[in-house]
Amino acid sequence: MVLSKKRKTFQGFSFRIGKFFGKICENPNLWTGLSLFFALLGFFLVFELNFLFSGLAFLISGFLDMVDGAVARYTKKSSVKGAYIDTIMDRYVEFLAFFGLILVPLPVLFIPAYGWVVLCLFGSLMTTYSKAASKEKGIKSIEGGLLERPERIIILSVGIMLGEINRIFVVCVLILIALFTNITALQRIKKALK
Repeated sequence: MVLSKKRKTFQGFSFRIGKFFGKICENPNLWTGLSLFFALLGFFLVFELNFLFSGLAFLISGFLDMVDGAVARYTKKSSVKGAYIDTIMDRYVEFLAFFGLILVPLPVLFIPAYGWVVLCLFGSLMTTYSKAASKEKGIKSIEGGLLERPERIIILSVGIMLGEINRIFVVCVLILIALFTNITALQRIKKALK
């Protein structure tokens, strides 16, 4: 929500990012692939209980997700297929971040940690699907809400890094994301039905 409201502010920054990384490689799909690579790295690192570097890897993955779009716009290589690939990769990245946390021992807070992960995944899925379903059914184009994907990735990455200090921080962040993603989904459903 916060980042989408600041979209105009970020346009100049996005242009500079696209220009810088576009000079390194003009192919936006390469940056999309690198985003997935760092997500896989984050997954294996959290599985090894290296929370600090796992969170950092997911943070880099999220940054590279912004880079691919910025490069595509700067090099004028934006395409429907590229946007489709990017959207699909986003789902894989998010799944890897959450799935890794199911496989590691985390403290119980009200319910087992894997329960919070499932609620996070469901909230993320419904946030995305409520938008896609609205568009598919020709109701209206909806976006926004309390917690969109960029914020989810940033908050989750920071939460994973804090797990290096104490794993209870990871669970607290999962609870936060579980609540806010499902609220976001309900906000979008309400907006679509107005």
